[in-house]
Amino acid sequence: MRILVISGGSSEEREISKRTSAAVYSTLLNGGHQVTLFDPALASPFVKNVQPYFETAIAEEYSATNFIHSVESLNKSEYDIAFIGLHGHNGEDGVIQSLLELKQIPYTGSGVMASALSMDKHIAKSVMHSVAGVDVPKGFCISSRNTSADILKLADEIIGYPVVVKPNDQGSTVGLTICKSPAELHKAFELAGKFSTKVLFEEFIPGRELTVGVVEGWELPVVEIKPKHDLYDYECKYTQGMTDYFCPADLPEALAAKIVEAGNKAFHALGCEGYGRADFRLTPDGRFSCLEMNSLPGMTATSLLPKMAQAKGYSFLELIEQIIKVSLK
Repeated sequence: MRILVISGGSSEEREISKRTSAAVYSTLLNGGHQVTLFDPALASPFVKNVQPYFETAIAEEYSATNFIHSVESLNKSEYDIAFIGLHGHNGEDGVIQSLLELKQIPYTGSGVMASALSMDKHIAKSVMHSVAGVDVPKGFCISSRNTSADILKLADEIIGYPVVVKPNDQGSTVGLTICKSPAELHKAFELAGKFSTKVLFEEFIPGRELTVGVVEGWELPVVEIKPKHDLYDYECKYTQGMTDYFCPADLPEALAAKIVEAGNKAFHALGCEGYGRADFRLTPDGRFSCLEMNSLPGMTATSLLPKMAQAKGYSFLELIEQIIKVSLK
């Protein structure tokens, strides 16, 4: 197939996007596909020197302002599909999806609306709970410019402590703080506000970190995540050896089935398509709550979806090709 791998982008997760794209690009190339590497944030988006591009130490000039010109330069007749390897703003929020739709180029993953909805963590939780009946953490969301809001009062009345404070539309735990007392809230609010126009305050749910993968046409197991840090943070997510993964998770069969069902319900309630990943916390008393839906989950060497596929006997190439297959249906 003729596949355009869209890499890089302009978000805080640019380097993670490049890691995902590097894995996808090399696997598709070795699998016999005709692959073109494309970074819409660059002034010259078609990447010819692939190896230097994927070296993270290389300094680059990139900007979201290049997206429209870059996508406009694509010829839809030259590609069967675009594999979106972007994470964060302009990649997971419906922006690149809308541009590709205007060019009539098929792409992997969810459509414009579902992507935008999943990226807004607060609204996504509201939909997952009200439409699908999936349990979610208690919380509230306010503008990062709203300095007059009494966040101490709101946190005390709505949530209680500890409180998780994070950007409403970022991934990879960027800008996230777990506050154990009111004294920590304002600093956490300022940090989260550096990465988003909206800040999410929500209940911290103690217990086990679990995740459910969704690939249409496949059944995947629940994975348990045990990071070396107290928090499954950026370092633990993307550094080999910093997290232990158990796939399938050691859970009673009936409980695992319920969590998988909740993940699938959340996926469909948001209108997601193709593939995704729902993250959960499981308390000691058996409550499981969905923290978020990832409409474009990572595909790096330490990523969770490839681990789930491998546990079911699927290679990384088979996973990528299945994602492409269901995205083209």
